[in-house]
Amino acid sequence: MSSSFPCSLDLNIAQPIHTFARSLVTPMDVRVLGTRDDNRLVRDAMALSVQSVASIGSVGHRLIANSHEVQVLRAQLTAKQDLEENEKLSKIVSVYSKDMQKQLEALENPGKHKRDHKRSSRVNAVIISSRVNAVIIRGSSDEPQVAMSEDPREGIKRAKLKFPAVKK
Repeated sequence: MSSSFPCSLDLNIAQPIHTFARSLVTPMDVRVLGTRDDNRLVRDAMALSVQSVASIGSVGHRLIANSHEVQVLRAQLTAKQDLEENEKLSKIVSVYSKDMQKQLEALENPGKHKRDHKRSSRVNAVIISSRVNAVIIRGSSDEPQVAMSEDPREGIKRAKLKFPAVKK
């Protein structure tokens, strides 16, 4: 008994369904039923069953491969999300560490903080000009002086920094 279908099946390649149904015999097709004998019909039905099973197996293998690929991609996505979260947490820890370092330095050197506070409170005079909005801050003789001015006509802000003369 020879069959028109191949004996070996490739499970990786699914053939279109119309190639399987090509030799399918239905009761409606009287002409086909009339020309074939029972042995031929049984062989065709068996071959169609084998091809159908092979196609279903191929689809199953592809589904398994696709689900494995989805698992790999999910693992990669999780790893990337964890990496991004670690980078964000690292930045937060870095900022927190710097703030804590500043607070620690302030606690270890309370004299420096008091000196800085005294220096900022040594402002002797603030003069506001009527012609041009200006603020002049004069400190002690050994500190630089800052003059800020804004010309309302030009809308320009100017800052001048004057250093005291060096005594020899």
